Amino acid sequence: MKKVRKMIEKFDYWSAIEYMEREIKEGKEKGEFFLELGHLYRGVGEIKKAREYYSKAVKAGVEEAKEYEELTEYLLEEKISNGGENEIQKH
Repeated sequence: MKKVRKMIEKFDYWSAIEYMEREIKEGKEKGEFFLELGHLYRGVGEIKKAREYYSKAVKAGVEEAKEYEELTEYLLEEKISNGGENEIQKH
C-alpha cells in the first residue's frame, strides 16, 4: 500500500486504481484494497464502481465499508431521480 499512498499523495488516482486492480487480479486482494478502491473511484466521480468495491469490502468483512456502500447507493439514487450524472459533483 506504500506505493498506492505515494500515487495518491501526487493526486495520481488513476495510476493508483490501475495498480490496485492489478494486485487484485494477481490474487493479493484484501478487504482494505476493496475499501481503498471504493474511495479512489468515488474520488474520481465513478460512483457505480465505488459502490461495487465498497460492496466487495463489506463482503470481505470490512465493517466501515457499509457506511460508504450506503452513501454511494444514496448518490446513485439521487443521480437517477435528478436525471443524470451532472447532479453528482465529482470530488
